[in-house]
Amino acid sequence: MQPQQENEFVAYLTAIIGRTREGKMTWSQHNPTTYIWRPNPQQDTRLVIQRTSTNPITYSFQAIDQSNVSQMSVQNSGTPSNQTLHQLFTTIESVRDQKSLAFLKSILPSS
Repeated sequence: MQPQQENEFVAYLTAIIGRTREGKMTWSQHNPTTYIWRPNPQQDTRLVIQRTSTNPITYSFQAIDQSNVSQMSVQNSGTPSNQTLHQLFTTIESVRDQKSLAFLKSILPSS
């Protein structure tokens, strides 16, 4: 990616992180290393983030249209957007963990 495109991508990811924290974007876990967000459950349009390696930690990010065609695919390592992808991935995990704990608390009997 060119530096200007990299900066735009990082800004876009930062907005996604904010919306995820606010609960405006709810991600589903496809497997332990992959999360998917669908703007409309009736369509196949989706964003996908996947941790692809742990040493060093790297991520893949895809935007897939309703025809199941990848409109954007970014594989990053050692770039500014990789750090932002890391922030997005850990934010998604954190929000999902909070929801899981809230669910557990809701089903535990009162003492």
